[in-house]
Amino acid sequence: MVARAKLKGVTRMRTKLRSLPAELQGGIGKALDRTANDVAETAQHYAPRNTGDLKTSIGWREGAHPLQRVVYAADTDSFYGRFIEFGTENTPAKPFFFPAYRLNRKRGARRIKSAVNKALRKERGL
Repeated sequence: MVARAKLKGVTRMRTKLRSLPAELQGGIGKALDRTANDVAETAQHYAPRNTGDLKTSIGWREGAHPLQRVVYAADTDSFYGRFIEFGTENTPAKPFFFPAYRLNRKRGARRIKSAVNKALRKERGL
């Protein structure tokens, strides 16, 4: 399960961010790390604790490029996370992943926006 969000102007912003020096991208990366960690910790808090496998399988990692993070909630021992999140024919849904994303979305967006603005101001010398 991967939470995805659609953003407008991504291509133009991605080009600007990639043109920033590595030390400026580091500040943005820290904001992304903190946000991904917040989502993962919240999902762990809300995940059912029958055996604990699902809770321990929740985490995050760097994505395909340095300014991307992937929060995940499943591995080979806890493949059933999607069945708990969305329910099955015989079992009602007990969401834990998307509520964690929604709870952290605004704060994370503010944190990332602040880091991006700070990096852009620093690059301009302001």
